Amino acid sequence: MHRTLMGRFAFVVMTLVTSSGCISTYLDQKADLQAGGPQARIAAADQRLSAAKGQNTDLNDQMVAMKRDIGRNERALSKAQNDLKKVNSDLDSARKQHKIDESAYQKLKADSERLQQEINDMDFQSKAAPPANQAEIEGKQRQLAQLERKKSELEKAAFLATAQ
Repeated sequence: MHRTLMGRFAFVVMTLVTSSGCISTYLDQKADLQAGGPQARIAAADQRLSAAKGQNTDLNDQMVAMKRDIGRNERALSKAQNDLKKVNSDLDSARKQHKIDESAYQKLKADSERLQQEINDMDFQSKAAPPANQAEIEGKQRQLAQLERKKSELEKAAFLATAQ
């Protein structure tokens, strides 16, 4: 009996020695649980999730605004092209009716063609490489405003030349 008791004791001691990692892990987990570790990790994860959702919402809002601005720019380009076609048509009509002299017609026609080329270049650039950020969109809007001023000046010059 003494021998079996000694054998059992040795077995228990050996088991404890070989599984001391398990005891340590259990004790670490118990201490972590008592210190509120899981709740703290969950709270931190929830906070990161909320921040990511907020950032996602902000990025979606920016994307919607950029798409709206790109659409506005495309419509303005299209309108400028149509207006320029009307100016060209009016110039041709005035030429046929002899309301404008040939030199004035040639100058206005050359101005119109240069402006049409600028509009076409901007349209091509917008479609080939759409703006990737708000600064690029604002740059395109400044270019559009400049083209619009040139178009207005051309329309005014064509009107004055044909009104004589």
